[in-house]
Amino acid sequence: MSLMTLHRRPPWAQSMKMRVRKREMPPWFLDKTIGIQKYKNDPSLSDDEIRDDCQWVDAGAPQGNPADMPSAPKLER
Repeated sequence: MSLMTLHRRPPWAQSMKMRVRKREMPPWFLDKTIGIQKYKNDPSLSDDEIRDDCQWVDAGAPQGNPADMPSAPKLER
């Protein structure tokens, strides 16, 4: 799924919500229920971040303030 523009988000919003709630996104392939519980550079989302993401999707995945948006990355060919 390409998310390079905001116009591409609505078709994927419900899928992203489902995967975030299941903690499948962002990907993290270590089982934190056994052994070491905390990892350096762990990309897992907090419960609050998951709640915020789900509320954003439920609100229709609205665009935020354009002034806060980072510039698009420059892709090399």
